[in-house]
Amino acid sequence: MFSTNISLSSPIQTYIVPIIISLLISFPCLAEENSQFHLDATQNIVYCDITPSFNQNDVIQRLNDGTEVFFYWHIEVESIQNYWLNQQVADIHFTRQVLPDLLTQQWQLHDSLTDIPTHTHSLSQALAFLSQIKHFPIIDKSLLSPHTAYLITVSLNIEEGKQNHTWWNAILHTEHTIASSILNLP
Repeated sequence: MFSTNISLSSPIQTYIVPIIISLLISFPCLAEENSQFHLDATQNIVYCDITPSFNQNDVIQRLNDGTEVFFYWHIEVESIQNYWLNQQVADIHFTRQVLPDLLTQQWQLHDSLTDIPTHTHSLSQALAFLSQIKHFPIIDKSLLSPHTAYLITVSLNIEEGKQNHTWWNAILHTEHTIASSILNLP
């Protein structure tokens, strides 16, 4: 009989285990049940309003410390299928970013959809810019089939610090579903 002792070496305990644990911990805590999500399908385009539930004090603390904060939004529209996988109809990704300037006590607001930076002196406006989506166009109703149910899912990932454009960022990029709704077209 052979017996082997497997033990974790010191570098693994020192570096790898804390990295894995940090990847599993979410910053800040997002909750689907307290998020506000409203769809407006009364016009030719389906619009939505989203206000996620998260720990605002953590984000405010990071901004007051001078740390950049990113909200990575992901909205997905899928046609619900009974006996097959849902068919994706729309897939929207965009980023909202706040860059604090501690010297001038203002915050630069950047939206990846418009790519036009704006500035504000109000921390509450900066926080609202990050976390509130108002009257956002999702999809033109002419692209949707009548008498079909569509699942609309909103996911969010909140990150701090410099934005990394590395290949592993796509793998480690974790999203949290904050809201979902079913849209039934007449």
